[in-house]
Amino acid sequence: MGILWADERMQLLRESLTGLTQRQQVIANNLANMDTPGYRTIDVPFEQVLGRQLGREGEMTLTRTSAGHIGAPQVGMSGASGEQGQLVFRTDGNGVDVDAEMERLAETGIQFSAVTQLLSARIAILKSAVSEGRR
Repeated sequence: MGILWADERMQLLRESLTGLTQRQQVIANNLANMDTPGYRTIDVPFEQVLGRQLGREGEMTLTRTSAGHIGAPQVGMSGASGEQGQLVFRTDGNGVDVDAEMERLAETGIQFSAVTQLLSARIAILKSAVSEGRR
């Protein structure tokens, strides 16, 4: 791993992009199987994958620092990937909800864009630090 990725923040951003890419690929697979009889949707719980990649699976939680803050949502995730649910929308046993998958795909795209912007900003900070050191 290069020196650039040795920084914990850069590693977090890198692993975020990896997890979001995995989620996007799984969603695309779900959509590709929308006509496959008996197919059940699969999910990649990005936050759990990121926690595992960073070796902090149990530490990726939000905490309230003030009584006026809204609490973190309670979300239960069972694994890195697996069947999302037993919902069946058609008589052939296919459980792909195209609208829900498209929503998840859009959300993942927005998250990917946000992480990419954070990564670009971090690289700009590092470039500035290097160029200022030459003066």
